Amino acid sequence: MGGSQSNKYNFLMLAAYTAFDILPALILVGILPADFWVYLLFILAVIGSATYNYVILTKIQEMEQK
Repeated sequence: MGGSQSNKYNFLMLAAYTAFDILPALILVGILPADFWVYLLFILAVIGSATYNYVILTKIQEMEQK
């Protein structure tokens, strides 16, 4: 698999995992957060989820290369 094809696959996997993490949060806050603090917390949760997923997928990729 080529480098750009692998990057595209990794990006799609990261986006899918992050979207799967966001879905329950959207349901809990009622799809559109009404309060500023809820909105801010939601954005921070999305950033945290994306970061966590990135770290995990990077570790998995490193383990596959060994």
